[in-house]
Amino acid sequence: MQCLLVLEPDALPDAASLAALRARAPDLRIHLRIDAAEVPGPALTLAQDGVAAVVAGAGDLARLANRLAVHEAEAGLPDGATRIVALIGSAAGVLGAAGLAGASPRLAGLAWDAEALADDLGIDLDLSGAWPAPLAQARGQVVLAARVAGVPAFETVRRDSASLAGTAEAARLDGFAGIAVRDPAEAALIAAQPPL
Repeated sequence: MQCLLVLEPDALPDAASLAALRARAPDLRIHLRIDAAEVPGPALTLAQDGVAAVVAGAGDLARLANRLAVHEAEAGLPDGATRIVALIGSAAGVLGAAGLAGASPRLAGLAWDAEALADDLGIDLDLSGAWPAPLAQARGQVVLAARVAGVPAFETVRRDSASLAGTAEAARLDGFAGIAVRDPAEAALIAAQPPL
């Protein structure tokens, strides 16, 4: 099970901590969360494997890819060096996810954000119970859209998950290639799990 660590620019661990995490989890993918509408140039130098951004469809993804191309040219980086994981966190994003296939060769994965989506839909989210119907549908849409795009789909970690191994197994059975987390400690726990 792959692990995608999505870090906010203002909450990045220091270089030594990231190196230690990489040593424990060599397959870990670390993406910097950015706003798709604006690319913070200096922060992009901190992106490890790419960026993650909430997108509502192919247009958002293509515009972000163009902004990244400009940044790479200005920074002397190879064109296409910065990969994108599209975060699905709105109703528009769920409905537009199928259109992400072919929108940019930078697309490296799709992840869904249950908390953001619940907020967008005005749903009170009980993380200990079953997903409400719209979230369950969105979760399945992400798997299908990722399959069409030929990229991995990443599950959301429930904040009160008692068993990370159980979460990973359920995600695998439902077609997810990995789990997206926001906390380096969660990433370390996933890395410590035996392969499924």
